[in-house]
Amino acid sequence: MENENSYVIAEPQPIAASETLLLRDKRNQAFLDRTSATTSREQDAKWTLVGVVLLSLIICVPTLLIAAATFTKGKQLVSTGRSVAGVIINKRDSTDTHGRATDCYVTYRFSVGVPTYEREVLLSNRVCPTLTTGEEVQVFYNPHNPDDSDLKVAIDTPKYPLWLPVVFCLFAILAIRACTIRLIRERHLSANGMVVYGKVVTKDVQKKGHQTILFITYRFKPPNGITIESKSEGPRWRANLPDECFYFGPKDFSVAVLYSSQTEFGLL
Repeated sequence: MENENSYVIAEPQPIAASETLLLRDKRNQAFLDRTSATTSREQDAKWTLVGVVLLSLIICVPTLLIAAATFTKGKQLVSTGRSVAGVIINKRDSTDTHGRATDCYVTYRFSVGVPTYEREVLLSNRVCPTLTTGEEVQVFYNPHNPDDSDLKVAIDTPKYPLWLPVVFCLFAILAIRACTIRLIRERHLSANGMVVYGKVVTKDVQKKGHQTILFITYRFKPPNGITIESKSEGPRWRANLPDECFYFGPKDFSVAVLYSSQTEFGLL
């Protein structure tokens, strides 16, 4: 469970708790003191799930609604509306802070009898370069409300295709499922695991991007089992010991491992 580099070694090593207990995450001290029923791993799993759900709702739902509304409106105009020839009277691009074109707006004009109607639409960048001012285009409109209209090219190639948010929502569902499984696993370990003390084999502090990461190789012997060696890593600032303990302090550190089985355990 800790990582894919976990393995069982043949020779058990002496293991004992000491005053230099190294916690990968100091939040786990409350779990060891029995003042909290959850480990930092369970807390992280819970908040990761909450974040993924919120992000999915914020991004997935609005884009899906917009794409579905655009798709439905276009299909309705094609099936129940009328078609007429129109002309592009204006074309403009919006740009970002670097001057790069981001959106393309086209204004078209068409007539239904005597009245003339104009509308500006946001087009996909895939079709916008193919259109020019003065070009004749096909327009679909609602005969009961000609202001409700759209270009055929915009209906055929929408700016926000329906498949895009659908695919994103599917990935979001898979991500939520994975986070839920992780949370269930961590809750099971918190509720049913036992604390076993072991020894630090190696430790290292390295820069990883903008963070300082603590790498730990540790070894412990579960009850009625053979010694297990595994690796773990986490942000340096979450560990319970000051910097001098890693660079100038004693070399021997003990670790606390929450153990359920040879495949289900985690460093506290």
